[in-house]
Amino acid sequence: MNMIGRRLLWLVVATSCSRTSATHSDAPVLDAAVDVSTPAIDAPTEVAVDAAQMVRVYGNVNFNGGVQGVEMMTLGASPQTTTTDANGDFYFDVVQGSRLIVEAVPPSNGGLIPMIRGVVAEDHLRPRIFYLLGPPDVAAANSLGVTFDPTQAIVETDFRNAAIGGYGVTLTSSSQSVAPGFGIVFDAGGNPVLGEQTVTGGDGSTLLLGGLPTTDVSFAPTVPQAATLPCHPDDADPLPLLPGVATWFDFECGNGTD
Repeated sequence: MNMIGRRLLWLVVATSCSRTSATHSDAPVLDAAVDVSTPAIDAPTEVAVDAAQMVRVYGNVNFNGGVQGVEMMTLGASPQTTTTDANGDFYFDVVQGSRLIVEAVPPSNGGLIPMIRGVVAEDHLRPRIFYLLGPPDVAAANSLGVTFDPTQAIVETDFRNAAIGGYGVTLTSSSQSVAPGFGIVFDAGGNPVLGEQTVTGGDGSTLLLGGLPTTDVSFAPTVPQAATLPCHPDDADPLPLLPGVATWFDFECGNGTD
C-alpha cells in the first residue's frame, strides 16, 4: 500500500438506540481512530488572488473648444480605441497604477496635429486635456523662420501654475541627452518667440520644442533660481516621440495637486 499522500482513517460508529424517557434520545456519537503510522498530508492551501482593481481615466480633446470624432488609442500592450463625443470627452477603463499612454488622432482634414499624453492611472485623477496644435501654431512657427517638420517629433511641456518665467526641460533617451532643433515660448503679450525657457508664467507656461528625432524620452525640469516651489511631474514617462506628433508633458510648479 502506498503510504505517501494518504491518510488511513478508521471510523468506529457506536449508535445507542435505547430511550431513557419519552422526550429524550441519545444522539449518534462518532469516534475516529487515526492510524498514526501514516504521516498526515495537509490539503493544498488555496491562495486567493484579488481581481485587478480597475479605474476610469477621463480626458478631453480641445482646439478652441471640444473636438468631436477624434480617434483615441492607447499605446502598448492590449490597445484600446475609442472616439471623442460631441464635447470632445473620452475615457478608458484600465488597471489602477498602470501606465496609460494615449494618442489623439484628429481627422486629417482639419490640419490638427496628433498628440500623445501619458499618466499613471489612479482613481479621481484629474481629466487630461489634449490641447491640439493646429494651423495657427504652424503659421506662428513659420513666422519665426522655423517649421514643424512632419518627419520629426514635437514636444509640448507645460509648467502648470508657474508664477515666473525661466522654466525649461531636459530630454533624455537611454541616458543620452536629446536636443531639439528649436524652441518656441510665449511673451507677456502671448506672442510666440524663439527660446527654450519660458518667458511668462501665470496659469501654466508652455514650451514647444521642434525638430526632435523618433525615440522614447524622459523629462526633467530646469527650474529658475527665483522659484519658490519645486516642479514635480504630473504625467508618466518615458513617452514616445513620433514623426509629426506632439508629445505633451505636464509639470506642476505651483500649489496645485493632481
